[in-house]
Amino acid sequence: MCQNCLEYCGDVVVMTFSPIGMQAHQNYVMHTDQANKQFKKLVKKDKALTKQIEAQKSKIARCQARLISWKRSIAQNEKECRERNDALRRQKELIARHCQGTVKRSAGGAARFSFLLQQKLQHRRG
Repeated sequence: MCQNCLEYCGDVVVMTFSPIGMQAHQNYVMHTDQANKQFKKLVKKDKALTKQIEAQKSKIARCQARLISWKRSIAQNEKECRERNDALRRQKELIARHCQGTVKRSAGGAARFSFLLQQKLQHRRG
């Protein structure tokens, strides 16, 4: 008979091994069992890492959404401040022009008043 043979005993198939074949079979089973255990550990680790990656992706997405929101808010505030500053600048220029005109008018009026006053004083003296 051969070293590793299949024997048919009715409906059952029986595999018989020689001592060398039996050792090889046991080594194979042991190695396969270790490989299966290692594979199961790796699958479990993979699932845990996948959950961590998904959590990080969600966190990144939330941070990006907040960043976009802040950028919009900053842009809106910048626009409002620029408009407010422009309006204040125009108002300042109008007030400055008004004041210059008032000063010129009052200076001209004061000079004229002074001139008239001097003339009256000269008439009284003279």
